Amino acid sequence: TVVAQGLVLTAAHCAFERKNLTIIGNINNTIYRLANVTDIVVHPDYERNDKSSPDLAVLKLSEALPYPYRPPLQSVQPVRIEERLFLVGYGVTMEGYQTMGMPTITALPVIEKVDKVVELNQWQRGGGCSGNSGAPVFSVRSGATFLVGIATKARCGFTIVIAPVSIYHDWIAETALRLGSPLE
Repeated sequence: TVVAQGLVLTAAHCAFERKNLTIIGNINNTIYRLANVTDIVVHPDYERNDKSSPDLAVLKLSEALPYPYRPPLQSVQPVRIEERLFLVGYGVTMEGYQTMGMPTITALPVIEKVDKVVELNQWQRGGGCSGNSGAPVFSVRSGATFLVGIATKARCGFTIVIAPVSIYHDWIAETALRLGSPLE
Protein backbone atom coordinates (compact mmCIF):
# COMPACT_ATOMS: atom_id res chain seq x y z
CA THR A 1 0.00 0.00 0.00
CA VAL A 2 1.42 3.37 -0.99
CA VAL A 3 1.68 5.52 2.16
CA ALA A 4 3.85 8.37 0.84
CA GLN A 5 5.67 9.28 -2.34
CA GLY A 6 8.09 6.40 -2.91
CA LEU A 7 7.04 4.37 0.18
CA VAL A 8 4.96 1.21 0.50
CA LEU A 9 3.56 -0.35 3.70
CA THR A 10 3.28 -4.14 3.73
CA ALA A 11 3.44 -7.14 6.05
CA ALA A 12 6.94 -7.62 7.49
CA HIS A 13 6.93 -11.36 6.80
CA CYS A 14 6.56 -10.54 3.07
CA ALA A 15 9.81 -8.54 3.09
CA PHE A 16 11.75 -9.92 6.07
CA GLU A 17 15.24 -11.12 5.10
CA ARG A 18 14.51 -10.65 1.39
CA LYS A 19 16.72 -9.12 -1.25
CA ASN A 20 15.96 -7.75 -4.71
CA LEU A 21 12.29 -6.97 -4.10
CA THR A 22 10.29 -5.37 -6.89
CA ILE A 23 6.93 -3.61 -6.65
CA ILE A 24 4.50 -4.68 -9.34
CA GLY A 25 1.06 -3.27 -10.03
CA ASN A 26 -1.97 -3.65 -12.20
CA ILE A 27 -2.88 -0.79 -14.52
CA ASN A 28 -5.85 -1.44 -16.84
CA ASN A 29 -5.56 -5.22 -16.27
CA THR A 30 -1.90 -5.29 -17.26
CA ILE A 31 0.82 -6.18 -14.74
CA TYR A 32 3.75 -3.74 -14.67
CA ARG A 33 7.05 -3.55 -12.80
CA LEU A 34 6.69 -0.23 -11.04
CA ALA A 35 9.84 0.17 -8.92
CA ASN A 36 12.63 -1.65 -7.13
CA VAL A 37 12.87 -1.67 -3.35
CA THR A 38 16.00 0.09 -2.11
CA ASP A 39 15.43 -0.12 1.66
CA ILE A 40 13.29 -2.19 4.03
CA VAL A 41 12.41 -1.04 7.56
CA VAL A 42 10.72 -3.75 9.62
CA HIS A 43 8.87 -2.70 12.76
CA PRO A 44 11.41 -3.12 15.62
CA ASP A 45 8.98 -5.21 17.72
CA TYR A 46 8.16 -7.69 14.93
CA GLU A 47 8.64 -11.33 15.93
CA ARG A 48 8.01 -13.88 13.21
CA ASN A 49 6.19 -16.44 15.41
CA ASP A 50 4.14 -14.01 17.51
CA LYS A 51 0.71 -13.32 15.98
CA SER A 52 0.24 -10.20 18.11
CA SER A 53 3.56 -8.59 17.15
CA PRO A 54 3.50 -5.75 14.59
CA ASP A 55 3.89 -7.60 11.27
CA LEU A 56 4.63 -4.39 9.35
CA ALA A 57 7.40 -3.10 7.12
CA VAL A 58 7.93 0.12 5.19
CA LEU A 59 9.60 -0.26 1.80
CA LYS A 60 11.59 2.60 0.21
CA LEU A 61 11.24 2.57 -3.57
CA SER A 62 13.80 3.47 -6.23
CA GLU A 63 11.30 5.89 -7.77
CA ALA A 64 7.90 7.42 -7.18
CA LEU A 65 4.96 5.36 -8.40
CA PRO A 66 3.02 6.61 -11.42
CA TYR A 67 -0.58 7.81 -11.41
CA PRO A 68 -3.04 6.31 -10.28
CA TYR A 69 -0.98 5.14 -7.30
CA ARG A 70 -1.32 7.63 -4.47
CA PRO A 71 -1.48 7.38 -0.68
CA PRO A 72 -4.89 6.81 0.90
CA LEU A 73 -6.01 8.63 4.03
CA GLN A 74 -4.84 6.76 7.12
CA SER A 75 -7.33 6.27 9.91
CA VAL A 76 -6.25 7.15 13.41
CA GLN A 77 -9.61 5.89 14.69
CA PRO A 78 -9.69 2.22 15.72
CA VAL A 79 -11.97 -0.20 13.89
CA ARG A 80 -15.15 -1.39 15.60
CA ILE A 81 -16.56 -4.89 16.06
CA GLU A 82 -18.94 -5.68 13.17
CA GLU A 83 -17.58 -2.77 11.09
CA ARG A 84 -17.41 -3.87 7.44
CA LEU A 85 -13.88 -3.51 6.03
CA PHE A 86 -12.64 -3.96 2.48
CA LEU A 87 -9.62 -6.15 1.67
CA VAL A 88 -8.00 -5.19 -1.65
CA GLY A 89 -5.59 -7.86 -2.75
CA TYR A 90 -4.03 -9.81 -5.58
CA GLY A 91 -4.08 -13.24 -3.93
CA VAL A 92 -6.46 -16.17 -4.13
CA THR A 93 -9.99 -15.34 -2.93
CA MET A 94 -11.31 -18.90 -2.55
CA GLU A 95 -9.58 -22.25 -2.46
CA GLY A 96 -9.66 -23.76 -5.94
CA TYR A 97 -10.29 -20.47 -7.78
CA GLN A 98 -7.54 -19.03 -9.96
CA THR A 99 -7.61 -15.35 -9.03
CA MET A 100 -3.92 -14.87 -8.16
CA GLY A 101 -2.58 -11.72 -9.80
CA MET A 102 -6.02 -10.21 -10.43
CA PRO A 103 -7.10 -7.32 -8.19
CA THR A 104 -10.07 -8.18 -5.99
CA ILE A 105 -12.08 -6.34 -3.35
CA THR A 106 -13.86 -8.27 -0.62
CA ALA A 107 -16.07 -6.85 2.15
CA LEU A 108 -15.54 -8.59 5.50
CA PRO A 109 -16.79 -7.76 9.01
CA VAL A 110 -14.56 -7.25 12.07
CA ILE A 111 -15.23 -10.07 14.53
CA GLU A 112 -12.50 -9.65 17.13
CA LYS A 113 -9.89 -7.21 18.42
CA VAL A 114 -7.21 -8.85 20.55
CA ASP A 115 -4.01 -7.18 21.74
CA LYS A 116 -2.75 -5.32 18.70
CA VAL A 117 -4.46 -7.31 15.95
CA VAL A 118 -7.92 -7.31 14.39
CA GLU A 119 -9.62 -10.38 12.93
CA LEU A 120 -12.01 -10.36 9.98
CA ASN A 121 -14.62 -13.06 9.32
CA GLN A 122 -14.39 -14.91 6.02
CA TRP A 123 -15.70 -18.29 7.17
CA GLN A 124 -18.93 -18.14 5.18
CA ARG A 125 -17.33 -17.12 1.91
CA GLY A 126 -13.95 -16.47 0.38
CA GLY A 127 -12.15 -13.22 0.62
CA GLY A 128 -8.51 -13.46 1.49
CA CYS A 129 -6.47 -16.59 1.03
CA SER A 130 -2.84 -17.19 0.13
CA GLY A 131 -1.10 -14.27 -1.55
CA ASN A 132 -3.10 -11.57 0.26
CA SER A 133 -0.66 -10.92 3.10
CA GLY A 134 0.48 -7.33 2.91
CA ALA A 135 -2.74 -6.23 1.25
CA PRO A 136 -4.42 -3.02 2.35
CA VAL A 137 -7.67 -3.07 4.32
CA PHE A 138 -9.95 -0.04 4.02
CA SER A 139 -13.00 1.39 5.74
CA VAL A 140 -15.51 3.86 4.32
CA ARG A 141 -16.41 6.46 6.93
CA SER A 142 -18.55 9.53 6.24
CA GLY A 143 -18.11 8.94 2.51
CA ALA A 144 -14.29 8.87 2.61
CA THR A 145 -12.06 5.81 2.19
CA PHE A 146 -9.45 5.25 4.91
CA LEU A 147 -6.59 2.77 5.21
CA VAL A 148 -7.29 0.96 8.50
CA GLY A 149 -4.94 -2.00 8.34
CA ILE A 150 -2.58 -4.36 6.53
CA ALA A 151 -3.44 -8.04 6.13
CA THR A 152 -0.83 -10.06 7.99
CA LYS A 153 -2.32 -13.54 7.89
CA ALA A 154 -4.80 -14.76 5.29
CA ARG A 155 -5.71 -18.42 4.82
CA CYS A 156 -8.75 -19.83 3.04
CA GLY A 157 -11.54 -20.71 5.48
CA PHE A 158 -9.97 -18.98 8.49
CA THR A 159 -10.12 -15.48 9.88
CA ILE A 160 -7.95 -12.80 8.28
CA VAL A 161 -5.62 -11.08 10.72
CA ILE A 162 -4.77 -7.42 10.15
CA ALA A 163 -2.36 -4.99 11.81
CA PRO A 164 -4.39 -1.82 12.44
CA VAL A 165 -2.65 1.36 11.27
CA SER A 166 -4.28 3.39 14.06
CA ILE A 167 -2.03 1.65 16.60
CA TYR A 168 1.12 1.96 14.48
CA HIS A 169 0.52 5.37 12.87
CA ASP A 170 3.34 7.09 14.83
CA TRP A 171 5.88 4.42 13.80
CA ILE A 172 4.75 4.63 10.16
CA ALA A 173 5.03 8.45 10.19
CA GLU A 174 8.46 8.44 11.90
CA THR A 175 9.78 5.79 9.50
CA ALA A 176 8.47 7.69 6.46
CA LEU A 177 10.17 10.88 7.68
CA ARG A 178 13.44 9.02 8.35
CA LEU A 179 13.33 7.60 4.80
CA GLY A 180 12.82 11.07 3.33
CA SER A 181 9.16 10.77 2.35
CA PRO A 182 6.95 12.30 5.07
CA LEU A 183 3.28 11.37 5.20
CA GLU A 184 0.95 13.92 3.67
